[in-house]
Amino acid sequence: MAEERRPVPAAPGPGGPSEGRRRRHPWRENLETLSVAVVLALTLKVYAVEAYKIPTGSMQPTLMGSDEAGIYDRILVDKLVYQFREPKRWEVVVFRFPLDLLKNYVKRIVGVGPEWIRIENGDIYRREDEKHEWEIVRKPRTVQEAVWKEVWSGPREGEDPFRSWRKESGTWTSDGERILAQGEGRIRYAPRRGDAIRDVYTDGYSPRVAQMVGRRPRPERSDLRDLRVSAEVRAEADFAGLRMEIQAGPDTFEAFFPGPASGEAKGSLRRSLAGNGEGEATALEGARLEAGRTLRVSLAHVDGAVEVEFGGRRFRSEGSEDPDRKDFGRGNRVSIEAKGGKASLSDLRLERDIHYTKDGGVTSEFIPAGRYFMLGDNTQNSADSRAWESITVILDEPIDGRTELRGNFRADPNYAEANPREIPRSGEPVHLFTDYLGETFRLRSRMSGPRAPEPYVRREHILGRALVVFWPVWPLAPELRWKLIR
Repeated sequence: MAEERRPVPAAPGPGGPSEGRRRRHPWRENLETLSVAVVLALTLKVYAVEAYKIPTGSMQPTLMGSDEAGIYDRILVDKLVYQFREPKRWEVVVFRFPLDLLKNYVKRIVGVGPEWIRIENGDIYRREDEKHEWEIVRKPRTVQEAVWKEVWSGPREGEDPFRSWRKESGTWTSDGERILAQGEGRIRYAPRRGDAIRDVYTDGYSPRVAQMVGRRPRPERSDLRDLRVSAEVRAEADFAGLRMEIQAGPDTFEAFFPGPASGEAKGSLRRSLAGNGEGEATALEGARLEAGRTLRVSLAHVDGAVEVEFGGRRFRSEGSEDPDRKDFGRGNRVSIEAKGGKASLSDLRLERDIHYTKDGGVTSEFIPAGRYFMLGDNTQNSADSRAWESITVILDEPIDGRTELRGNFRADPNYAEANPREIPRSGEPVHLFTDYLGETFRLRSRMSGPRAPEPYVRREHILGRALVVFWPVWPLAPELRWKLIR
């Protein structure tokens, strides 16, 4: 047998094969791994996904930044999506504040230029130009479901539900979990007798957090038009039917669900606007209660539309609402009426929509192309497009060749971010002014100058879309905050 000859390896030398196989020092491997991780993290942060902390309450309760509750949501922001498409109305976005570009804000897009935008009676209206009529802007379903705020979702432990739902007629009882109807009768939501349902600051918060953020007195402003009432209904064989009704000013919206003892085969939806007589009725096919079966039913008036849910099916009637009408009126009313026989209502809820207000005096604005109008979900306490205002300071002496400075105007001298602001000192006080680039200047004299509204955000200043709240988690906070942001 021939002898097998194997090649003899060459003697190691500089750059030879054995040098590449030399054992690396652990510190070098760790350093390389850490370097790659840092590069990847920075790349993701700049181009793809970045985490932000919510410091203020302008988007509450959607996003929390509450000193009172000690909750500061952390969110992940998709910075890649707007490389492939334009931002859309109703999306929650992070952007550079146009009057101080070193600060990042988070708000909801409400207006997209070019268009006119208008806030009226808690709703948003738009039109292409002054030749067109105003049309109400409706939220997509996923957004609307996310922004409903609970007004009432059941009594507190040991509380009588009829403290909030007043018995107007008939026999109504409660077993602690359900409201029981016997015969004909009506109940109405009225936690304070005679009061309308108003824009209360703590609506939409969990009970524990509401108690924390509600320690400071808050304004209760507008009578609400956009409301939803819902319940799990179980009818007995002798039940004749259930009627839900929402009144908003002089307008009435009602849904009727016939019961097993009713002669009617289908339900009905009616909207009666002021001055329009009996109003328009729509048949609800299949919306009939069955004996012994529990079904979820609801009636909602939101963004000029009326919507009914019956056992998972939805019926919708849309109408046009003129923001210039003079008879919107004040006051509201939510009631439930039993038409005879026995039925039970469980998981009874009353919710309301975001009620946009005109703080800052905004009635209507033209948004140029490539600009966006931003509002906070916490419309009672949000520094947003309604109130942004610039001030231009004319300098007595040029600074770096500049004869004037432009920046955000915040007048409150007790506010930490007031601009311009004065710092008291022994002798001559120091005057500070921060311009829109985030640079702070010390000036000798008190500053004043022309002011102007600055309500728009440029396309290039939008950094990304808010995706998800990933922090805080219980028990490190009063509640679990994980959720998708709609």
